Amino acid sequence: MKNKKVLIGVGVLVVVLAGGAYFMAPSLLGGGEAAAAAAAEAEAEDDKEPVPGSGVIFELSDRVVNLAEGGDQSFAKIKLALEFEVELEEAGGHGGDPAKDFKANVGKIIAVLEDRINAEISSRTSTDLATVEGKEELKLSILHHANELFEEQLAPVTFVYLIQFVMQ
Repeated sequence: MKNKKVLIGVGVLVVVLAGGAYFMAPSLLGGGEAAAAAAAEAEAEDDKEPVPGSGVIFELSDRVVNLAEGGDQSFAKIKLALEFEVELEEAGGHGGDPAKDFKANVGKIIAVLEDRINAEISSRTSTDLATVEGKEELKLSILHHANELFEEQLAPVTFVYLIQFVMQ
């Protein structure tokens, strides 16, 4: 009878210790599943694609540009906007409106980009710009020019929006 009680007591003790070890081992060995999940979440955060509308949007002035010869139309009236990958908290300085502060910094060097955009548009024909693919190629080219100017100095440009587009 005494052996039976000791045997039951040892069995219960083994089960309790095994259960405790199961639940405590991950935290003792560096976090286990929780640490792996946190690391995977941090990595996914770094690999996330930018979401349209999540950054600071800067509208450029509208422009009328002569198009290259070779198409039916000679002029394009275009209005663009750039979206910068920046959190509003990061955009501002000391107090005030962070987006306004960021846009003021963009405005200081925008003339160079405006020049590049005008050259890019005027190098294309109306035939080039008449298709969706042609407009997307133009936006990608402008995105490239914008990031050459802004990525190191302020923030990367994630999207170029074609707000207005008319050819005549």
